[in-house]
Amino acid sequence: PTRSRSSRIASLTTDSLVLVADGSTTGGTASIDVGYANDGVTVGNLTTDMLTASANGAAAAGEVLLNVAAESSANIGVATLSALGAEPGSGGISIFVGSGYSYGEGPVTTGLFADSLILNSSGPIYIEFANGALFDVDGAFTATSDDEIDIVDNGGESKGDVTVGGALSLSGASILAGNLSAGGA
Repeated sequence: PTRSRSSRIASLTTDSLVLVADGSTTGGTASIDVGYANDGVTVGNLTTDMLTASANGAAAAGEVLLNVAAESSANIGVATLSALGAEPGSGGISIFVGSGYSYGEGPVTTGLFADSLILNSSGPIYIEFANGALFDVDGAFTATSDDEIDIVDNGGESKGDVTVGGALSLSGASILAGNLSAGGA
């Protein structure tokens, strides 16, 4: 059976966060949405030392989705996201940082911050940041895909930035990486 695990976060601090949407044949959807609470005023904030999310399937992968809305932030510590299946191009990982409307109420810095980040997918890996959002990995950032890897800034109110402090490794059928700076080997 296909499974879906979803978490909408207004504010959460935890040692670890694990979402598993693995299926015996097809992976499901593991989705984390960090954004405004239902009151439309309280901004989102996720802080965890470790994040693991998977949507793996023996035949086909599912989807791993991570959305950090405008004026929200997520510090995901040591993070591993996977969407793997035997079928080439199936499933994928999508990360959106800074998307949506900015109300002028949130933290000064909208962003996704990680100590290290590993992304593995049999399908595409898509990372989009907007409205001046930051995507900052202190240590190593590894993304491996049987398909494409796209890291793009869609603009918005101001230009965002992707920074990797450690080793950077991107491996995919095609790679588009704009605004990417790496400090490691």
